[in-house]
Amino acid sequence: MNVVSFLQKNELFARAPASVLERVSTHLTRRRLREGEELFHEGEIGDAAYFVVSGAIALSARGIRVASAIAGDCFGEFALIDDAPRSATATADKDVVLLEWTRKDFMDAVGRSKTVAEAMFKALTRKLREDVHYQVKTDRDLERARRVQMAMMPTSDSNDGAVHIAGICRPALAVGGDYYDYFSLKDGTVAIVIADVLGHGFDAGLLVAMIKSCIDTQVRVDAAPASVMRALNRIISRSLDTVLLTSCCYVVLDPTKRKLSYTNAGQVNPFLYRSERARLDRLESTDVILGFPGRENASFHTRVKDWNASDVILLFTDGISEAEDGQELEFGEARLGRLLADAKEQSPGEIRARVLEAVAQHSRGVEQKDDETFVIAKSATAASRRTRHR
Repeated sequence: MNVVSFLQKNELFARAPASVLERVSTHLTRRRLREGEELFHEGEIGDAAYFVVSGAIALSARGIRVASAIAGDCFGEFALIDDAPRSATATADKDVVLLEWTRKDFMDAVGRSKTVAEAMFKALTRKLREDVHYQVKTDRDLERARRVQMAMMPTSDSNDGAVHIAGICRPALAVGGDYYDYFSLKDGTVAIVIADVLGHGFDAGLLVAMIKSCIDTQVRVDAAPASVMRALNRIISRSLDTVLLTSCCYVVLDPTKRKLSYTNAGQVNPFLYRSERARLDRLESTDVILGFPGRENASFHTRVKDWNASDVILLFTDGISEAEDGQELEFGEARLGRLLADAKEQSPGEIRARVLEAVAQHSRGVEQKDDETFVIAKSATAASRRTRHR
């Protein structure tokens, strides 16, 4: 390939003297990436721009694909003039050949040619305007997506006299990968589900929507924990090109039989406070995480435990237990368990407030890194149960 002829077709060098292009061409480094290979990651400090010779590059920000760079395009130009973090992640959309232009060599070219400096200034100004326009549009779209996603989760607490439930989801980004829900089943039992999709952003949010749709459909056919989990595993495994592993715990509470049945596919083990014994138990994992390659048709297991008067269950994602303070120390599962035991006499709404306050105090001044979601369900007292069944 004639590098000088290639550069002349790019707007940055269209008017540059041949002598400058000859010098620039000797300082360009050829890079080859295989499909799916990452060139640089959002947030990294960069010092080079890239010209696409062949193939294509996908550019994504906050988990959302925002642009593509194809043969003849240049991307990463702002890294030539400042030390700001990369605003996007660049990944080979297909096998790609690139020419890398470092900041040092760029400064040399600018110093030797006024036309190169003017072309770069115009190109960066135009791109900055495009980026601002795109950012405004993206922020609006993400806000709409956030509202839609939050509407898929409960908007109020639930209390049918036998079971009182409260929950919350706090995404780290506009669109998150956590999900929870609770609802009454036709046989008088109550179901609770919590799920955590690996990652954040649009892909994870799309999978959350699919999870909700799958559960809503499956519980009309068979609401047993193992059956629901098997349906979820199939939809997660087969619906997306990208592997998005998902942990999930699905619990059915039966106030009449005083039983709790559950299937836990890799979710952080929920806490179960047993009032009669004043003991804190865990709902241990029954199966591997959902969406695991090669397990599309896997079967799942169900475990049954007692669910007595005043018992409390706390389901949570690792964004709660792994919330960090300024010294990168995690909030911890042990602390969360102690908090639940101390607050056992309080209502689920009051326990929720205590957990939120404790995590906020622990992480004060630290940016939230992961979605934070938890659900508390409490069985009615023996007295209220007798009143309800008179």
